[in-house]
Amino acid sequence: MVVTMNDDRLDLYVLYVILKILYEKSMKSSVSLMDLFNSYRELTGVKISYEKFRKHIDYAFKTGLIEAKGEKPKVLVLTKKGIDFIFLFERIKELVGIK
Repeated sequence: MVVTMNDDRLDLYVLYVILKILYEKSMKSSVSLMDLFNSYRELTGVKISYEKFRKHIDYAFKTGLIEAKGEKPKVLVLTKKGIDFIFLFERIKELVGIK
């Protein structure tokens, strides 16, 4: 599934994985943007560019899925809308048979 923002195509599955990592990591400690980027690359084994990753993060900010708290380094926090996105995406995965 793909959405477009400012002529950039964003993969909703990549966004889901990013938000899921943020959710799981934030249960244990605060998560900065670089922590999240490194965790995404580690977990998926995908060498996504920082620019492409940042476009997904910007979309998440713009749509209210995440917020930033504090000063440098800013801590990323999922909003209720972000948690709902994760839950609904997991339901879609179940319905279409993706593990």
